[in-house]
Amino acid sequence: MSRAVRLSLAARSSLLASAAAGLVALATSAQAAIVVPTAAAASSSYGGYEAGYAIDQGGNAANTDWASQGQGAASFIDLALGGHYRLSGATIVDRVTSGGGNGAFVGGVYDYTTQISLQAISGIGGTALGAAQTFSFSVPSGPVSLADFTHSLTLDPLYASYVRYSVLGTNGANPGLSGISFEGELQAAVQLPPNLLFNGDFEAGNTGFGSSYAYVDTTGPWTLGMPATYAVGLRANDYHSAWAGFGDHTSGRGKMMILNGSLDPDVTLWSQSVDVQANRPYDFGAWIASTYPVSPAALKLYINDVEVGGFGADASGAWTSASLRWFSGASTTAHLRLVGSNLEWTGNDFALDDLSLRGAVPEPGTWALMIGGFGLVGVCLRRRRLAAA
Repeated sequence: MSRAVRLSLAARSSLLASAAAGLVALATSAQAAIVVPTAAAASSSYGGYEAGYAIDQGGNAANTDWASQGQGAASFIDLALGGHYRLSGATIVDRVTSGGGNGAFVGGVYDYTTQISLQAISGIGGTALGAAQTFSFSVPSGPVSLADFTHSLTLDPLYASYVRYSVLGTNGANPGLSGISFEGELQAAVQLPPNLLFNGDFEAGNTGFGSSYAYVDTTGPWTLGMPATYAVGLRANDYHSAWAGFGDHTSGRGKMMILNGSLDPDVTLWSQSVDVQANRPYDFGAWIASTYPVSPAALKLYINDVEVGGFGADASGAWTSASLRWFSGASTTAHLRLVGSNLEWTGNDFALDDLSLRGAVPEPGTWALMIGGFGLVGVCLRRRRLAAA
């Protein structure tokens, strides 16, 4: 059995990942259990190699595979866990039938998966929640056995009801999966307040928000070549031939806001006003990625013309999350605006996605104290009633 090499760690806490889903998790199980997915749906499948073979149990399950149909490193499979879990580990078995028919161990190393990610999602075919955790594997050489296709992974705590297994690297066109299970603890969940921002994922297009940047509604090799311009589209390289071609953060197939940063200070690149409650904390969330690997963007958030904090993109082009807390005080309206603080001509090109503003939720430990406090209040009330009787 091979041990995976972690390429990147999830940067967000378990609370933020759950908040993105509209849930905050509270541990209710004293010990971890093996979690076998209850349903699966794949990005594509060969006939006779459907997604269900990745999660089948018993009998000849070890020798049956899901196989993607020609999608290579764009292949993925979504998994339903049948509950909300705090996942601490995973065991995956790569395709074992490449070069033969489904149902018999072949051990062919063509279509071997060399890099994967695991990420919480909102549902089968849903949107990404929190950061992906990425792992890499080496293609075995010489005689192979089932152990060469089996990988034991240690996860940063991952709170999820659904997980997306994505193939990021493979030496063939038809990678897949023979089996997958997780180690985790069943959780209870408390519903969080909704996202107050309209069209924060930009799926509705160029609507519901303001910008002092010039909007570009046509694709082309240089349509976003000038500073302080933006588009809402599927891929950055549709608007600038030198930019990266990654997909949006929400699903990898949807829309995002794509920007060429301003050279001037205090130019609003995105803004929106929403109603809020007075004297309450709120959490602003965003995902940002560089479209060009030089001088990554740096942004500041202002609410009601007061700076709340800043965040920036990673030069690598990976989606990076941001979370900033704001206290409403006496305000019942929040006017949010983002401005750039990197004013360079070269670089400062980026994408934004999945903006949110939610009523802040206490940390999981605070929830436990609150629930315990509610119980103590009940005990005290009961004692007072008994004393009065």
